[in-house]
Amino acid sequence: MVSETRSLLFTSQELIEALGAVMQQRGEGIPDVVVPEVFIDGDESGELSVRLAYGEDPDSILSFTNKELGAALVLFCMRNGIPLPYDKEKSVECRGDNVALIIRSEVIRADLASPVDIESAPLLEETA
Repeated sequence: MVSETRSLLFTSQELIEALGAVMQQRGEGIPDVVVPEVFIDGDESGELSVRLAYGEDPDSILSFTNKELGAALVLFCMRNGIPLPYDKEKSVECRGDNVALIIRSEVIRADLASPVDIESAPLLEETA
């Protein structure tokens, strides 16, 4: 089966905007300070986490799980008119200094739905 992969890369600023919705859902206010530092951590299993640091104080660090990150990015796309298929597999990955929302799907071609008779198919003529 042929599969298709689509990657949407998010800048740090877009990531912060997307995670703002998660902070509001948690009942936390978005700190009213300069743009935070963004730390993206990944492990061998593919789990990704993001930390936003709003200063030197360890209490100023907000952490987000892989699941929260994925939900935030999907919501960001919906709010910004970025079309996403609702029934396809989605995951998040680290791509350099960015986070990517990965969409995977299997491609089913309509012309392959019926069997092809190889014996009666025209062949290319060989040229000498």
